[in-house]
Amino acid sequence: MAAGDYEIAEQLHEGRTSQVFRATRRRDGTRVILKALRREHSGPAAAARLEREAELLRSCAGPAVAEVLALERWGTSPVLVLRDLGGESLRDLRARRPDLPLLARLDLALAICDALAAVHAAGVVHRDVKPANIIVQADGRVQLIDFSAPAPGEGTLQYMSPEQTGRTGRDVDHRSDYYALGVTLYELLTGRLPFAADDPLELVHAHLARVPPPPVSLSPDLGDTLSQLVLRLLEKAPEARYQSLAGLRHDLARCRDALARGERPDFPLAARDRPPGLQLPATLFGRDRELAALLSAWTAARSGARALALVAGPSGAGKSSLLRALAAAVRDGGGQLVTGRFEQVERDIPYAGLLAALDQLLRRLLAEPEDRLAAARAAVLAGLGEGAGALADVLPALALVTGPLPPAPEVGPAEAAGRFHAAVTRLVRVFAGPDRPLVLAVDDLQWADPATLRLMGELAREPALDHLLLVGSFRDDELSAAHPLRTLAADVRVGLGALAPGDVARLVAETLSWPLDQAAPLAATISARTDNNPLFVRAYLRWLFDQGALAYSSEREAWIFDAARAAAPPDDDLVALMTRRLAALGPDARAALQAAACIGARFRRDRLAALLGRPPEALTDALADAIDRGLVQPAGPDALEFVHDKVQQAAYAGLPEAERLRLHLGLGRALLQGTPPADLDDLLFEITGHLNLAAAQISDPAERVRLAELDLAAGRKARRAAAFAAAVQHLRQGIAALPEGSWSERYPLTFALHRECMECEHFAGDPAAAAARFAPLLARARDDLDRAEIYDLKVALETDLADVQKALDAGRAGLARLGVQLPLRTSRLAMLRELAAVRLLRGRTPLRDLADLPEARDPKIIRAQRLLSRTCVAAYSLEAELSILYLLRALALALRHGVTGESSIALAVYATVFVQTGDAASARALHDAAYAIADRFPDPRHRVRLGNYCGVYIRPWLEPALEAALHVEPLVERALQLGETSEAMFIAVGKMYARWLHTSDVDQLLATARQIAPIGARSSSFAYQNWHVPFVRGCLALRGETDAPTSLSGPDFDEPPFAAQMPALGLQIASAYHLVKLTLLYHHGAHDEALALSERFGWARFSGTVANIDQMALAIFVQTARGTLRREQERRIDRWLGHLHRWSRLCPDNVEGRLRLAEAELARCRGDHDRAALLYPRAIEAARRAGHLRIEALALERAGRHALARGSPVLADMYLNAAVAAYERWGAPTIAAHLRRELPRLAPPRPQAPAAAPPTATPTSSGADDLDVAALLRSTQAITGELVLDNLLRALVRTLVEIAGARRCFVLLAQAGALEIAAESDIAADRLDVLQSRPMAAEPTLPQSIVQFVARTRRDVVLGDAAVAPDFAGDRALAGLRSVLCAPILHHGELLGVLYLDNDLAPDLFDGRRLALVRHLAAQIATSLDNARLYDDLARARDAAVRADRLKTRFLLNMSHELRTPLNAVIGYAELIRDAAAEGDLEAIEADTHRIRRAATRLVRTLTSILELSRLEADIVRPTREPVDLAALLRDVLAAAEPEARVQGDALALDLDPGLAPFLSDPGMLAHCAHTLVDNAVRFTRGGRVDVAARAVTRDDRPWLELVVADTGVGIAAADLPRLFVSFQPLDDAPTRAHEGSGVSLAVAQRFARLLGGAIDVASEPGRGATFTLRVPAPPLTSA
Repeated sequence: MAAGDYEIAEQLHEGRTSQVFRATRRRDGTRVILKALRREHSGPAAAARLEREAELLRSCAGPAVAEVLALERWGTSPVLVLRDLGGESLRDLRARRPDLPLLARLDLALAICDALAAVHAAGVVHRDVKPANIIVQADGRVQLIDFSAPAPGEGTLQYMSPEQTGRTGRDVDHRSDYYALGVTLYELLTGRLPFAADDPLELVHAHLARVPPPPVSLSPDLGDTLSQLVLRLLEKAPEARYQSLAGLRHDLARCRDALARGERPDFPLAARDRPPGLQLPATLFGRDRELAALLSAWTAARSGARALALVAGPSGAGKSSLLRALAAAVRDGGGQLVTGRFEQVERDIPYAGLLAALDQLLRRLLAEPEDRLAAARAAVLAGLGEGAGALADVLPALALVTGPLPPAPEVGPAEAAGRFHAAVTRLVRVFAGPDRPLVLAVDDLQWADPATLRLMGELAREPALDHLLLVGSFRDDELSAAHPLRTLAADVRVGLGALAPGDVARLVAETLSWPLDQAAPLAATISARTDNNPLFVRAYLRWLFDQGALAYSSEREAWIFDAARAAAPPDDDLVALMTRRLAALGPDARAALQAAACIGARFRRDRLAALLGRPPEALTDALADAIDRGLVQPAGPDALEFVHDKVQQAAYAGLPEAERLRLHLGLGRALLQGTPPADLDDLLFEITGHLNLAAAQISDPAERVRLAELDLAAGRKARRAAAFAAAVQHLRQGIAALPEGSWSERYPLTFALHRECMECEHFAGDPAAAAARFAPLLARARDDLDRAEIYDLKVALETDLADVQKALDAGRAGLARLGVQLPLRTSRLAMLRELAAVRLLRGRTPLRDLADLPEARDPKIIRAQRLLSRTCVAAYSLEAELSILYLLRALALALRHGVTGESSIALAVYATVFVQTGDAASARALHDAAYAIADRFPDPRHRVRLGNYCGVYIRPWLEPALEAALHVEPLVERALQLGETSEAMFIAVGKMYARWLHTSDVDQLLATARQIAPIGARSSSFAYQNWHVPFVRGCLALRGETDAPTSLSGPDFDEPPFAAQMPALGLQIASAYHLVKLTLLYHHGAHDEALALSERFGWARFSGTVANIDQMALAIFVQTARGTLRREQERRIDRWLGHLHRWSRLCPDNVEGRLRLAEAELARCRGDHDRAALLYPRAIEAARRAGHLRIEALALERAGRHALARGSPVLADMYLNAAVAAYERWGAPTIAAHLRRELPRLAPPRPQAPAAAPPTATPTSSGADDLDVAALLRSTQAITGELVLDNLLRALVRTLVEIAGARRCFVLLAQAGALEIAAESDIAADRLDVLQSRPMAAEPTLPQSIVQFVARTRRDVVLGDAAVAPDFAGDRALAGLRSVLCAPILHHGELLGVLYLDNDLAPDLFDGRRLALVRHLAAQIATSLDNARLYDDLARARDAAVRADRLKTRFLLNMSHELRTPLNAVIGYAELIRDAAAEGDLEAIEADTHRIRRAATRLVRTLTSILELSRLEADIVRPTREPVDLAALLRDVLAAAEPEARVQGDALALDLDPGLAPFLSDPGMLAHCAHTLVDNAVRFTRGGRVDVAARAVTRDDRPWLELVVADTGVGIAAADLPRLFVSFQPLDDAPTRAHEGSGVSLAVAQRFARLLGGAIDVASEPGRGATFTLRVPAPPLTSA
């Protein structure tokens, strides 16, 4: 068979992905082997693997492997062409000659060792050693084939090492090939595999947990020594196998020689075994103290702390080694460590190192099973909220976890910083927790951007984070004196200097296995050359080895140092040494590394090849040379990295400047051209980084404009991530890239670059540069709209600098450009004028309908609204009323020209006017309208800002304070997610005010106050940073944790300096201090001091918040404390009481307790003791009803004192003891103690019960590969499919042993409070027993201490090596065990049993993935063991509950709607009448009065139906028999329906049967039926007819009345007819239903008809109307 240039002789192998043929090349007759990929498996990944195989074969070139002749393509399929030297595979040879003599088999074993040694000498691990891949030549030589380099978990399972299965967490190295060689030798010597199974899971389990039979037991002629040699190769732990092929070959040769002499081999194995080459130890020398400091910080993080550790030292000092040692401790401690680093050539990429670490966290999630990934996805999305889009902008891996994310809305720089920092904080919080403490380590911080250092500092101070250790390392010798790292606040600082000479000696001694005194001379030489720099010391040892000065002598079995060969020492400088090593490379390798240095510390082969203009395979030899010399190392598929940045630095420095620029330009252009537009954003910083370095080489104006556009995009991206310094760099480079004439020819791009640069310069810490851009940019602006935008920016920048006046000036100037003039100051007259203007513009539009105002379209109006909103922020700092006036002006603009998102804030401010005047209905209407407008615009910030205005200044006045506090609680988090730090601060403080008003318990108040602190810490404002202080210190004082009960001072706080700053700190903080201090003084009896403070801080009044209520009431209490009042004090108190009365009408719960107590205190001062005695109980009851514990306690105290003064000691004791108890419940023991000291007669304090210890969290692990998935599926099927306990336990034990790799397994079940062994399995004894019910104590080999610990704590126990586990060292049953896992079986928190597994062969077997699988099984068995007898009952109960809940909900919804609609009409039209009366509009008054009458009539009718139904349900209704004048009755019915019919546009018609005479019946019931049928017909008919006909009929020879009501309305569906007469089930019961109706009237009418002896029938068709027919007996009057 022919194939191209080849004549196929035979097919040698048929695989899943490839075929192997023996062939002859026609052109020269060369015999070849062809390895061709199948067409369906010839994609890029498979082709790359074949290319990799060719590369590996070339690197191993020699007699041990086949020679690569070519790598060709047959169509689309690559083909590897190898020279065919003949021979046959070892598999075929053994099949052909099963009786091969033992000595011949050992000769083959030695030949295989030689071939494998040659491969390993080339630095290649085969990964698939097996008989089929071993070719035996006729002369006995051996070749290895098939270097397809399978990934972990791939390969041939029968020959796969434990670590290659991917189940042990160990890396694969040359010792993995030793294990496969061991399987091959086992099969070669015994004729069978050590583990024979067809099931992949069974095979994996065997490699992990089973010990094969000794070969000597199968072939006694082998002898024990050779048998042990093979078993040594098959050890589970790589460290226990042979470490070198030389050692193995030595022992094999001794066995072969002994057998050749007719002797049994008998000698100790591995005497000559040592790792190949110079193995530098992983031991960390001379860093014990530094490592201890980091481990201490890690221990604290594990316990819940948060810390920042900084590690400083010169290059090569061992910072990375120290982190590796820390990583091992973190891994052993159940934590997770992620790392990132900054690169010198990537300084313009913001957060590069930090994002690399976060990227690791996210990508680890992608390896999780779907259920775990889904849970993590939900946690990440919930944690990030609105901030997810902003973070995904610079962290693309986030979208891989969460799915596509909407782009984050554009926000200001301060908001961007807050949003980004909050998003990072929340992402870290998702991953850092008690179950998996997190260590986030970032290296080379000396090259970090300022934003990263600022963010790391904020993370270290963030109170919301715990179980977190941040580690940053940097080179302190490369920092400038002013570098921020020098002042970054760290919890731990570690400095790494040179090693001590003794440490260098120990390193040399351990490396060379020399005694310390022998190592000392060489160590001294090395110290003199390296300055004891650890990296340089190791590099020097490596150099000595490369030079041959250090060599291992097999004869002497020791390292030999030849000083003569070390006569030319390397340079004294590490960089110079690296440069010399680079110079030793060939020109191709050197050029490749120099170009790679331009790419970065890590580079892909294909990108490097493209940069050099060469095919990738052409670089193979050059890169192999660099790898051999230890300059670069593999870093993943098709990627390499420099072993140290000093190597990269040396390579980069070796490039001429012109060549360097050419390479950067080529890189930038290639990246830009080769990146799809959808992916451009991900590579933006990298592309611009290269192009900006070579910008001077770009002459084409179009290309320069493109670079400016890219720099603008990169600057904006950096700005969104709050990396303002990086943004400035990109924007300035973009400006520099602009060609001449850009202001005229490319105005939008040029304007955007300058405007963005001005903004970012300010927030990057250079406000002077930003200010310098203002005037030129304003002069260049094209129109007033752009000029207003610049003024808008100016307002923001001046506000950030706290220069309020300049901000207001800029705002007014910008608004003037848009035709909006603002006053400089406000006054009562100006405020009234603005209110009048708004009222005039509103006209007769109901307040709620302001939500329907049209949207503004004029760009100038939109910009004016935005600028007004921003200017108001500055105005508020100067004068709160001025801010209100400006927002009223914004509302007037909205009424004239349409609304924007900012109009919602204007409406909210308008609502506060109605709040303060006591008009709750108007305030609520405007509140709802404000949110409705915000919802019309997509910017989520509007709702957050409304959370401040509405949640702080409106809702707390209109509803109970606690409800208002709970309502705004999630808004704080949402504001932070959006970066709205100021809004978050205002909302959090507003929540504090609401909770203070509610007087939540002191612990809750303290927690709420402390929540403000981290928000304030994000701000540079001293006032924001200290807003929480008065409340925190006040709560501590109430708890007795300050210097004195009325003092805020303590060990860590000094009150007097803080109080002295009050005017400077602003009105709000001064008001908070005044309120808290006044509370402490008054409650502790310091009334004179309280009065003095009140007089001194009379100016400190809260503006518009509910804290006003407590402040005003407290002022009354202080004024009345002495018992006498001056006239001006009485007048002041009366005025304050007027405010409290007005506010009480808004929401009595918030005010009434304080109001009644204030009235009682005033009555007492006025001598009206009887009134006071009546008011105190009312105050107590009102406070208790509202849950205001502090006010209840105070009212009890004041009532008791009043009773005591009035001579009623018994009553007084009752009140006062209750007061003390209430204060204690509130959490204020200092007040209770004060009362007890003042009044010794009170009951002593009750003893306090000790607090319960908080439960500890159970650590969790995760992870599973494809085999784990199969195990999960099998286990679920096996366990859940069994109902018989015997079979269930057998399935459970088998599955546990198989997937966990256990040697023993016990299942213990809880029986009568004790654990009994229900099942056990022992692999070694080949035993599986179930249903034993043996006491646990009856099994001495079971570690009962572990089982008891798990049972009692409900926590898992995993021991990596039981031999060294300290916690259970006293349990003798652990002797000889290695890996141990024990987990509880829990169901609904109840312990059903315990699972126990162990393995006595291998340590660290039960990793996180095994634990996850065992937990899964535990959950499955718990479910299967639980009796499902209650399921049906629960299901029925659930269905009944759902039905009842739906009926209740529908009833409440309908009744709310039915009662609210007419009431709203009454209230609304009454307001219009009031307005119309003021305007003299009599016609409007008449129309509105008519509407009120209609609404009231409908309300009365609804209520009447409900009352009638209740009477019917109570069975107390009986029909009467009275004469009925039907004609008069029906005319009244139609007259009542006529107004509604006129509104609906319906025609009413009445048709009376002339023969219908008066009859006996119940007139009221008949009237209700007629009213209901006619009213129903009118409401469901618009623009049609309603015909009413009454006629006399005869049924069963008796007279009957037939009343027919027919309409042309909407009709009724057939499916709805059965529930037409069911109570509270209107056919349209949605909240937005188009037709009103409670579902009561028709039900009552039907019940009345039946009581009268008849019924109501209906016939209808949707869209064609309905006909209702009432038939009732109509006995004549003569029958009475």
